[in-house]
Amino acid sequence: VVDSIYSQSQYSESSDSTAASSIDDAHPAHSLRPGVYVPTVTFFHAESEDLDLDTITKHAVRLAKAGVAGLVTQGSNGEAVHLSHQERKLVTKTTRTALDNAGFPALPIIVGCGSQSTRETIELCREAMTSGGDYALVLPPSYYKAMYKPESLVEFFEQVADASPIPILIYNYPGAVSGLDMDSDVITKLAKHSNIVGCKLTCGNTGKLGRIASAVDAATPSEDGSGFMCMGGSADFTLQTLVVGGSGIIGGLGNMAPKACVRIIHLYQMGRLDEAKKLQAVVARGDWAAISGGIVGTKSALETHYGYGGVARKPLPRPSKQEASKYAANFKELKSETTNGIADLFLPVPIQDIVHSDYLRPAMGGGPKKSEHLLVVLPFDPPNAIFDRIRRNHPHIKITFHQLLFADVPWVARSQVPSEIFHDATFLITLSAIPPSRKDCPNLELIHFTSAGTNHIAHSPIYTNTEIPLTTSSGIHGPQIAEWVLMTMLASSHHYALLHKWQNNHRWGQDDQSGVGLMRNLHDKVGQRLGVLGYGSIGRQVGNVAKAMGMDVIAYTARPRTTPESKHDTGFIVPGTGDPEGKIPQAWYSGTDKKDLHHFLAQDIDHLLVSVPLTKDTTHLLGEEEFDILSKRNAFITNISRGPIIDQPALIAALKAYAASMTAGEGGFAVTPEADMKADTSIPGLRGAALDVTDPEPLPKDDPLWDAPNCIVTPHISGLGSAYVDRCFQIFEVNLERREKGEKLINVVDRERGY
Repeated sequence: VVDSIYSQSQYSESSDSTAASSIDDAHPAHSLRPGVYVPTVTFFHAESEDLDLDTITKHAVRLAKAGVAGLVTQGSNGEAVHLSHQERKLVTKTTRTALDNAGFPALPIIVGCGSQSTRETIELCREAMTSGGDYALVLPPSYYKAMYKPESLVEFFEQVADASPIPILIYNYPGAVSGLDMDSDVITKLAKHSNIVGCKLTCGNTGKLGRIASAVDAATPSEDGSGFMCMGGSADFTLQTLVVGGSGIIGGLGNMAPKACVRIIHLYQMGRLDEAKKLQAVVARGDWAAISGGIVGTKSALETHYGYGGVARKPLPRPSKQEASKYAANFKELKSETTNGIADLFLPVPIQDIVHSDYLRPAMGGGPKKSEHLLVVLPFDPPNAIFDRIRRNHPHIKITFHQLLFADVPWVARSQVPSEIFHDATFLITLSAIPPSRKDCPNLELIHFTSAGTNHIAHSPIYTNTEIPLTTSSGIHGPQIAEWVLMTMLASSHHYALLHKWQNNHRWGQDDQSGVGLMRNLHDKVGQRLGVLGYGSIGRQVGNVAKAMGMDVIAYTARPRTTPESKHDTGFIVPGTGDPEGKIPQAWYSGTDKKDLHHFLAQDIDHLLVSVPLTKDTTHLLGEEEFDILSKRNAFITNISRGPIIDQPALIAALKAYAASMTAGEGGFAVTPEADMKADTSIPGLRGAALDVTDPEPLPKDDPLWDAPNCIVTPHISGLGSAYVDRCFQIFEVNLERREKGEKLINVVDRERGY
């Protein structure tokens, strides 16, 4: 019966020995920092009671993304007493692998290693290390406590610390060890041991915690102190722990609401004590629900609210429907609390809804008072005035500038940047130079790109294999690109090439009857329709200027924008520009398939602006079929996004088809009287294009696009201007401020969507 329930294949010695050896050989040190540590739940398959490794993985990643400082395996929440040695190792190994693969290789794991004998406790510490654990959390033995001498516990911890290959934390939890309660004198004495680096006090005695913290000069969210971690053992006294000088908490409520626990520390660090007290009260009530229901109640509530959790191992009971409802109701306040405006900042979300982290973890779990490092790698002279501004506002930040040559800038050319410069960086500002892998940037918490998109690094390990938040400079380009769009649009429709030729030839032009005829038949833009394919920050500013010229503007986005709120621009906006509330378009279209796109293109568009990001779904989004639809009005196409969005040979063919039906003016533009006034549906093709982006870049000298009729080509310069750099840094500085307040970042890249 035992063999049928507890399958041996999952936990055999042979399946673990190789992995344990490799972890031991290359296992990095992960420093403890003050903050919130979550003693993780161990998940089982309901019928077999085998470990549910997939859910263990997902849960660990969810907690890491919430901003916790570390995880604890093999605690009471982890049902360590229900696990074999092999299962203990497998849980820790799975957790370590999950964190590394998700981009959290620096997040430490503390492993519960309590046992009744010194010998087995040391053995558990060694197994913890080989499985990927960084620290051991050790309970005092208690089975024979009546026979212990006064010095027995001190000897026990000193002997374990002497032999353990990883540092240990003392775990004082009277409820788990027959009432044995270690006093502050004993813990303070043990803290002098070089391999004892902290303590967890689940006794709830904040007076004891304060005495120990003071005696050992414990690390706090704002001060390094001695580095000793003096941790509260429950979320219901997080704030109290901080007030008396503690380092943070190791609290089981973090399994349900990790962001709430982290948020208390942030608020305290920012001096917002009233808000911290209010949130602490909510957390304390939630923690009482966790304490009252124990691991059975926590798992049941996780299952009800978030779709995973399962059951505890027998002989712990399975909750009845009535009990499950009660457990769910006990955590309801954490789900329904909205009146104080904090719920959306901390409530956990279902695993399947997590795509990327929109929050940064401030250093040491609180406000960023500790030294941090900004690395800037860009192809121009250092913007010293901007650096001075950052230093004034954030004096704790060290700034390092690494200059590239423009020749080194092409999206794939990153070899000129030595990988070691990334190692100590907390933040990176770059155009395309990024670390080769996560191991090259263990401290990196944010990469800010000076480009509007990240398609140029979308196949890099940093993009695909980590969860480092990426932000872009989307929003800064609107003013200058909008001017370029209108400049090229008017240069084409007003036949500027012809006018410039007259000037170069010192010719008044009145004797050019063909040219004069063109000018007399020009049509201004009033009443013409601009279709904006991708109504982001650039599209909004183009729409803003076009509307001022009397044009009709319609918009297209991937997702529907059916409510006023959904139409708002939530990214960076240059003051006085754009369409912040999304009120300019007379019609708004949406969709992600060809049918939806073709419906939009068929709306009598005279000018089409292409401003969608380049993703696998938008590559060659516009080709022969789409140009045939646009030929109804012989539309003019402008592309300021990325070259591969357009099927370039198909565009050239459409331009040539139109030109072949026209008479050529002296300036070389194919035109016919009233061509700009009224589209002739019998004429095929497109009347012109303005392209600031091409496929490839740079465009080869012999590419036929150079000579395509009615086509303006510029070398990807529409977004450049004297304000470019300053605006790029403004977005980064906005996010620094949001980070310090624990607020959501702006301009964060959604890796799954590609922008």
